Amino acid sequence: MSGVEYIAFQELNRSQLLDVVNKERVRKHLVSHDAFDEATLEAWIASKVDVDMTAGCKVRGIKVDGDVAGWCGTQYENGGNELALSERV
Repeated sequence: MSGVEYIAFQELNRSQLLDVVNKERVRKHLVSHDAFDEATLEAWIASKVDVDMTAGCKVRGIKVDGDVAGWCGTQYENGGNELALSERV
């Protein structure tokens, strides 16, 4: 069994997270956008940290055996609640 950890989103290893969010299958899930670079990744992380501070919302990073595997969260989007989940593929 793999060791799964849920950690504060901003604590994820940036290099590993960049690899995950730039995978084609993950980018399709995130809605159409250009590939992330270090600056746009930091802005996106900051937006998710803001979501995490919203009442009723929670965003966490997921690590498997010490490596970034993705993230999950409950968030308020477009007038409704949304459950988000992404993983490395």
